[in-house]
Amino acid sequence: MHFIFTGTESTFKSSLSERVAAELHLDHAPEFARTFLQDQKSEIDFENFPKTLFRKIVQGQLATEQAYQYFNPISKTCIFDTDHLTLEVWGQDAWNDSSPILKTVLQHNIYLLCAPNTTWVDDGMRVDKHRRLALHEKYIRLLEETNAKYHVLTAQTYDERLTEARNIITGHLNIRPRG
Repeated sequence: MHFIFTGTESTFKSSLSERVAAELHLDHAPEFARTFLQDQKSEIDFENFPKTLFRKIVQGQLATEQAYQYFNPISKTCIFDTDHLTLEVWGQDAWNDSSPILKTVLQHNIYLLCAPNTTWVDDGMRVDKHRRLALHEKYIRLLEETNAKYHVLTAQTYDERLTEARNIITGHLNIRPRG
């Protein structure tokens, strides 16, 4: 069983996934796009994102998922900072492009969809401040359409959302949080 933090930008996905994985002593798979784009962000027009870079991100994300045994239902539990469904939402939204591979949902994975009711923070790569609710609705539609197992994290503060995520994950794993 794996847990995937997903949702719109600036909803604590990266920090939550890292922290929960560390607290529960689970593997953590980082978001490929963030790492890939970090060093290039001053050279990229994020408002008109190049589809060629998007394709590289898709390849890198799928390789990351493979490396962390995402597709293996009996592998060690891992916490993922997003997965390919995020890229499906991005591709549909930016280019009206959909991919059967990116719409694949595995029943051993559980999504934690982060609601966009948190304060938006500019990190130089975020562009959808005023579109987060509309994008959130696209995530919900995709999760429903693919029959994904998911929970919506609605707490507004980081600490409350961390508790909410931790409780959901430990409940599924039938363990008590350490710490």
